[in-house]
Amino acid sequence: MPTIDISKKDLESMLGKKFTMDELAQALLFVKGEIDGVSGDTIKVDVKETLRPDVWSAEGIARELRARTGKENGPPQYDVAEAKISCTIDANLATVRPFIACAIVRNVKVTGDFLIQMIQLQEKVGTSFGRKRKEAGIGLYDFDRMRAPVFYRGYKDEEIEYVPLEWKVPMRPSEILLQHPKGKEFAHLLKGVEYYPIVIDSAGVVASMPPIINSEATGKITEKTSNIFIESTGYDWEKVNIALKVICMALA
Repeated sequence: MPTIDISKKDLESMLGKKFTMDELAQALLFVKGEIDGVSGDTIKVDVKETLRPDVWSAEGIARELRARTGKENGPPQYDVAEAKISCTIDANLATVRPFIACAIVRNVKVTGDFLIQMIQLQEKVGTSFGRKRKEAGIGLYDFDRMRAPVFYRGYKDEEIEYVPLEWKVPMRPSEILLQHPKGKEFAHLLKGVEYYPIVIDSAGVVASMPPIINSEATGKITEKTSNIFIESTGYDWEKVNIALKVICMALA
């Protein structure tokens, strides 16, 4: 059961209403949530709704409560257009990590609360819903630093290297799995593969080796980011798509 941290002020801003702690505790029952602790503005919420990854963030909780309290009627409408940018998939990933779904979210205003929620939601969805990133894992990127189109390619170990997030020197995929903290944690997902899955742009800049670690070049969202590229990869096509939609709805 996911436990998430939310900002009370952030949640109240999205709902257009202030809550006492007792009122908030009652409202959270709509998402099967219980307050597990309070530290200043930060509230730890134990969400027992295990089949609803869309409510595993402040944004998801706010969306549900807006419907439950009558602020919105019917399902929310999103401004979605068919993509004009392609993502080409290499056939050599068919037995490695075959599925990828992508989206671009434009004109985003990134704040500190936003970053906390997105990182938290990304991890919770990938760990719980995506079965520790096996069935679905998510990456978010600064699209302003990428050049379309995008490719999802399989490379042999000696064919590719990049600087992983929070690192300073380029590494081959096998080195990342042996040395980088995230590489060591999730190395079993790529154990024994001949081709390593790589998301790369048309300028040859690596975005990530999913589902392990983003690159330092484009895989970091900051308060200067305005357009976000999202990819969801895995072995289960339905879960890959749901994971992508959960992130997109939270951003919306």
